[in-house]
Amino acid sequence: MNTAVAFIAAPLAVAFLLPLLGSRSSWGSRAAALLTLLALAAVGLLMLLSPAFPQVVVIGGWRAPFGISLYVDALSVMLVVLFDLLALFALWFQHQHGQEKPVSFDVLVLVLSAAAAGAVFTQDLFNLFVFLEITTVAALALSAPQTGSPRGVIRYWLFGSVASASMLLGIAILYSGAGTLNLVELGSRWGHLTPPVRWLSGVMILLGFLVKMEIVPFHVWAPSTYRAAPSSVGLLLSGVVTGLAAFSAWKFFALVLRGGASLPPVSGVFSFSQALFGLGALTLILGALAMLAEKDAKKLLAFSTISQMGLVLMAIALGNPRAVRAVFFLLFAHALGKGLLFFVTGLVVSRTHTSEWRSWRGLGAASPSLVWFWFLGTATIIGLPLFPGFWGKLTFIGGALEMGLWGRVGVTLLILATVCESVALLRVGHALWEREGEPSPHEGKLPTRVSGRFSYWAGALAFTAAILWMGLWPAVFSRAFVTAQQAYAGDGAPSVVRTSTDAFAQRSGHHSRRDGHHSRRDGHHSRRDGRISHRDGNVPSRHDNVSQGR
Repeated sequence: MNTAVAFIAAPLAVAFLLPLLGSRSSWGSRAAALLTLLALAAVGLLMLLSPAFPQVVVIGGWRAPFGISLYVDALSVMLVVLFDLLALFALWFQHQHGQEKPVSFDVLVLVLSAAAAGAVFTQDLFNLFVFLEITTVAALALSAPQTGSPRGVIRYWLFGSVASASMLLGIAILYSGAGTLNLVELGSRWGHLTPPVRWLSGVMILLGFLVKMEIVPFHVWAPSTYRAAPSSVGLLLSGVVTGLAAFSAWKFFALVLRGGASLPPVSGVFSFSQALFGLGALTLILGALAMLAEKDAKKLLAFSTISQMGLVLMAIALGNPRAVRAVFFLLFAHALGKGLLFFVTGLVVSRTHTSEWRSWRGLGAASPSLVWFWFLGTATIIGLPLFPGFWGKLTFIGGALEMGLWGRVGVTLLILATVCESVALLRVGHALWEREGEPSPHEGKLPTRVSGRFSYWAGALAFTAAILWMGLWPAVFSRAFVTAQQAYAGDGAPSVVRTSTDAFAQRSGHHSRRDGHHSRRDGHHSRRDGRISHRDGNVPSRHDNVSQGR
């Protein structure tokens, strides 16, 4: 079995066996789930030491459009490792601090992990849809509150259903015109589709992604869902489910839509990319402003996620090399920083039984490390120098300033949103640290010895190590980001198209000259017409060292 396939198959196999194991030993079920995720993360880290990237894994040896292929490069492996580590921590935290520890929680987290890996690796649009739906269903089940109103989950289900229907209908329309659902083949045939097919399919599929990314005005399900869900699930929703949707949206936008170049303008005024950029800017600023008025810590983190996804969408819409690299930096920084903030929130809520952050006043006196970890997560999210978010925002600014007026407006809104987000998050940290005034209503509910628990320090220090690694040594990540950006957005057709075809040809011994001709011809289709700017259009492809797995 190829290693990439194992990231999908292994969690599913263990999830299938857990109910049997859990009926005999709940401890054994928990250990099996944790060890599975830990082993997969370790395997992924070992893969990153290998120079054999990228790889095109052709399932069963069937060439597109009939076969299914997985594209494995350093970026995709890093994302899968990140998602597995977040899932591992969510499991660990839930078992240590959750009120209930059913085997079903372990099963759902493993299923979510497998689906996330599949969505990252796959090159098939329908499989991407299926994997995203599996993550949505798993997240929906995990978010269901044991007590209280299910209003948030019902909203999540309703919006998720609309997103699923929109994506599925868009995929059907696209397949009727293109005759394939392979992402790289779709990219090579996109220019031959009729304008109505391109417009309907592109908009409907992107609509599904926007709902899953919590983009305004499709975000209304998120705050109440985050508030009702356990903090460990909030971590998965923010770091894995939403981040995965953003990465998938970028992959579809880059591979199939070619940056929105061949889609007609919106209302005859704005290009498609400009419309997405404006939607992202609106999400960025409204999410940040909503944080200032929020008194519930979980909902505050939900609005922070909304704001961050708005920035990611702006970077996707810009589409130049720097902006694309900013997408990757922002996704990693968001997952790490928000994971640490949810960690602190979950620990405090498990002790005080309230997520109203004003009621946390003075709790830092019992455990000062909580305050420091909150400030560390805040610094990562807002982008203080030498933290991961700083490199993401700096790269975004560099890409935006190349785009003229639109870019300058985006940078201005980013600065304003960062100020609002900083004030909102630092207020919570100040409340934790505050020692003067009336005694906290939860005085004594957070014992001093909480900071001595192994689970507390293991989780907090793991996030801290990852944040400092990415913040102090960004070049380690930047190399993978540059390679991925060049592979997906090279000169003409993405190099993934060529590597997929070449890998199959090496296996079967025959090329399809006609498909290669179309790929090259479509690659020179005017990709720049729908861009906000047309600079940085030609980036050299790097697709040496391509291998194929079974």
